[in-house]
Amino acid sequence: MKKQAILMQCHNKPEQINKLISILPGDCVAWIKDYLESNPKYIDFFKHGVCIDEVFFSTLVRISPYRDNIANRNLVYMQWSGSTTGGPAELKPEHIQDMLTSDCVFARKFTDIDTINALCEQIL
Repeated sequence: MKKQAILMQCHNKPEQINKLISILPGDCVAWIKDYLESNPKYIDFFKHGVCIDEVFFSTLVRISPYRDNIANRNLVYMQWSGSTTGGPAELKPEHIQDMLTSDCVFARKFTDIDTINALCEQIL
């Protein structure tokens, strides 16, 4: 099955641009494109929302004919202990071993280049 990447830019605030890359089957991407072209109010609804990058595509896939193909599993490593913001904690070098032994293929939330470099040294 061919996969396509979608790059979405969300302008929650003029000074802030969040990017979300999601990998979906090509026919699902085609369905989303057709749906958005036929339902411009869907985009209007999300234009001025908060955290739309976290719900925009997941909502579309959930209402699509492809909803039965959704795996109910999160592949993103997030560390919630030690968070003071209500969101995931910032990943530090001490989290690397847990990341590597998890089944996750993505990780969130890196804020310093030293942690990223240390992780790269472990996996490359």
